[in-house]
Amino acid sequence: MMSRNWNRYLLGSMFILFAVVLSLAGLPGSGESTLDFPAAYGEAPCYTPVVPMDDLMDAVDDNFEEISDQLKAKKYSKAMKAAYYVAEFANVLQFHTSEEVKGAANMKKWKTIAVAIRDDMQKVALTIKKKDVAGAKKLLGAVEKTCETCHDMRED
Repeated sequence: MMSRNWNRYLLGSMFILFAVVLSLAGLPGSGESTLDFPAAYGEAPCYTPVVPMDDLMDAVDDNFEEISDQLKAKKYSKAMKAAYYVAEFANVLQFHTSEEVKGAANMKKWKTIAVAIRDDMQKVALTIKKKDVAGAKKLLGAVEKTCETCHDMRED
């Protein structure tokens, strides 16, 4: 009687072990994955900007000004919305290429600046949400300096 239970226990354990090994290794015949991984995984971006860069930069400028205008009018919701738009435009800009920015090192710097602006503009939006106008203006000044470093890089 005892050996029969032991055999069941052993057989069950082997089955579970086999199932774990199969799940870790993948099912037989499953082949290659068809998932498109983002650039963070070393693949090409699964996204290509459709708006020309100059038009996108115009939108950035317009929304950047809108933030200040809406803060003066104490329309925090609209100012926060404009800040998020600038963050998203910077998010898109990291995937743009520019004829003025040549070489892998400069393109890496370009992407780093765009990501920094994206992240900082999200902070601006959250600061506006708290109705901290002074804090938002301080952050906007820092973002503007970051923008200028990129513009300087394009003009060289």
